Amino acid sequence: MSIQIKQCKDCNRLFHSLGSNICPDCSEKVDNYFRLVRDYLYANPEADVLEVSKNTGVQESYIFEFLREERLSLNKDSEYIKCEQCGSAINSGKLCKSCKERLSKILETAAAPAAASKEKAQQQQEIFGRGLGKVHLKYGSD
Repeated sequence: MSIQIKQCKDCNRLFHSLGSNICPDCSEKVDNYFRLVRDYLYANPEADVLEVSKNTGVQESYIFEFLREERLSLNKDSEYIKCEQCGSAINSGKLCKSCKERLSKILETAAAPAAASKEKAQQQQEIFGRGLGKVHLKYGSD
């Protein structure tokens, strides 16, 4: 993996990135926010996003990010978080259960021809690798 120079999406400073979109300082800040929110939710499991934000000082946008990343989840489906595919209420992540299942089936269907092609190539390699199907030339008198 190569090191790239990126602009932090939070503070706009340039930094050397190994794949992250935020600089190390902002990453540490976000991790501290996460710990604050997590600890608050352990003590107050029925709290909603607005209450958590108000009592921890962590912006709602960070809390929603934690929910979308599935680092946190709400006790019940929320009007705050919607499935990105169908719009139904969910408690964490980006997709509801039925949309995840549908996407999984689509990916399995798309991957099946590639897997079959790979298997066929392996079978051909086994046949030709053992010397079967090779052409032999016979030199000399007939």
